[in-house]
Amino acid sequence: MEAVPVFSGDCHERQMRINRWTLLLTGLVVLVAGFLLFRSDPDEQRHTGPAPETARQDTEIPAPPEADGPPDEAAPSEPVPDTGLVRPELELDGDAEPVVLVDSFSPSEQMPLTTWSMVQTSVGHFDVLRIANLPAGGGPVPANTLMAAHGWAGDPGLGLRISDVLLARCNRIVARAQVTVDRSDVAEGVHPNLLRSGWAAQIYAGDLPSCADNRISAWAVIPGVPARLAPLIGSHSVEVEPDGDSTRRRVSAQINLDPYNYPPPPLRSIELRASRANMRRCGSTACPVVAQVDSGIREGQILERHDEWSLVSIEGRAGWIFNELYRVGE
Repeated sequence: MEAVPVFSGDCHERQMRINRWTLLLTGLVVLVAGFLLFRSDPDEQRHTGPAPETARQDTEIPAPPEADGPPDEAAPSEPVPDTGLVRPELELDGDAEPVVLVDSFSPSEQMPLTTWSMVQTSVGHFDVLRIANLPAGGGPVPANTLMAAHGWAGDPGLGLRISDVLLARCNRIVARAQVTVDRSDVAEGVHPNLLRSGWAAQIYAGDLPSCADNRISAWAVIPGVPARLAPLIGSHSVEVEPDGDSTRRRVSAQINLDPYNYPPPPLRSIELRASRANMRRCGSTACPVVAQVDSGIREGQILERHDEWSLVSIEGRAGWIFNELYRVGE
């Protein structure tokens, strides 16, 4: 008689548990495989790598500045060079001769140079006087000649900027110029704050007075009550034909200045927050300290204010102070 295999109850139950665990493990493997397949999508891979450099920089904490200022900034970009002053001509009367804009004053509008007080310290340079159609071999120029004067103005010590320059001849103020031209050579060689220190003026020769001394000099206007004039180094001689034709139509783009109406920045109440604040030659911790001022509230002037540094005058001392070290009172 053929034997029939017999399975006990315990063995059957054990086999059923094994089958259930096998099915469960198989399901888990399928789920994991599907998840990995989903994560392998190319668009998603672009976000799984390390964060871009700009994102990391946003979370970095910058190094704290030194006690009296921030780290030095990069050198400024190259400015536009001084290529000369060009004045347009105005068509006012149809077929009539065009009107030329100049920076010189007509003889009837010229003020005496002695109207102004003067200081001895020079604050710039009168570089050149360019003359259109200069006669060969020199000699007098026609009265209807246009001349262009160029130079720079600014305090070499602390870099205080100047706004206006006056030109004089025969003790008369003959022209005015605004200091608006970029001069990279001055910023690099004199003071970094004097990038915008160049000036240029177009002068009509027929406006120049005649005298034994035919030199043209230049003067920087120093604000004050009254304002004063500081000389610029250099002067230039020009001889104009006497009784020449000076009927060329022109209009002055300038107005005369009044020394009693050119005030300095107002006195302010300045609170120094540091126990002792450094006043530097320029707006950088790399610049030498020229003075120090203790904490407290004092009267002073904010001569110039920039993003991080200010040129401040306090109780006879002047220099550049980091902006976080002071506060202007009400």
